[in-house]
Amino acid sequence: MAPLEILIAEDNPKDFEFLEQLLQELEDEVKVTRAPNGKLALEIARPKENPLIISDIQMPEMNGIDFARNLWADQPEARIVFWSQFKDEMYLRSLVGIVPPETV
Repeated sequence: MAPLEILIAEDNPKDFEFLEQLLQELEDEVKVTRAPNGKLALEIARPKENPLIISDIQMPEMNGIDFARNLWADQPEARIVFWSQFKDEMYLRSLVGIVPPETV
């Protein structure tokens, strides 16, 4: 069986390391790829079939909302879990109108 592949879009190295370690403890065979910004995450995720992603919301070059909007335009079946240390509702409200119904 192929390992579970998860892309982590996270600009903070310590947060990425935490998520990577957590995922590897939960799943024996997991392949984790890191993108330090939304632009690179989009380049990595676009060619994948049914990508699984954990994405920060606030990142340089392209934030998580714009990354998701662009990826879902091409691949509405992509699964994205958003993760953020910001409590600003503005980000959550931005997601409401772009989440494809089939991903909920």
